[in-house]
Amino acid sequence: MNIDDESLSLPDEFAVAEDGIDITTQQEYIAYTAALDSKNYSSEAIDGKVQRLFSPDASREEKKEMLALLAHTGRVTSIKIIEQFLEKGDPELRDWARLSLQECQLFIDDIWSGDKGMGMVMSGLGGENNRLRYFLAVRSRLKTPYTSMDGTIITENFVEICRRYNSILEDIQIQSTYVTLKVLVPVDVAVGMVIEDGISQCNRKKKLFDENYYVTNVTIPTEVELQAFLKPVE
Repeated sequence: MNIDDESLSLPDEFAVAEDGIDITTQQEYIAYTAALDSKNYSSEAIDGKVQRLFSPDASREEKKEMLALLAHTGRVTSIKIIEQFLEKGDPELRDWARLSLQECQLFIDDIWSGDKGMGMVMSGLGGENNRLRYFLAVRSRLKTPYTSMDGTIITENFVEICRRYNSILEDIQIQSTYVTLKVLVPVDVAVGMVIEDGISQCNRKKKLFDENYYVTNVTIPTEVELQAFLKPVE
């Protein structure tokens, strides 16, 4: 089993970020905003600098600061400005702006919910509603390539297991000697349970899968990384 999973410490109330964002950018943004004392900036001062966000003369660092400050205002007008930046601003700061948009929305939600401390759960592959997206790969145990009937059995069983765990099978690719899947799994369900029950179900009548698997919610593996996992153990 090879698991690449972001550790989660869930608040009482939370939302799952739908868009996947590179984990390095997430870590940089969190560290940056934690060190940023937004209370030193008045609303008037922030408003006065907004145009710099769209200026070709403004540095990348200046724009990152402006996006973070806008996020911490928790205002609907800030949401609109960040959305405008996402549409017309620097492409290389798109993920940074998406994070600031999500954070600004959280501040607004806190205000409307009585400051109950709603949190945002983010992962590299994103999610939907209360589910996180995972990429899975499982090796074949057969000495011959999968047949079309094998593919049907695998697909039907994983659809059923996902339904059992309130999960969604977004995509499944049956290759000759392995299978890859994209699955949306609720944050309160261990993804390993979904995979292992899926493997067990598929292996009931015919040993279709090896018990080892690869799972990540950080990034889609490269072909080199995937092939390293698929290489038979000597």
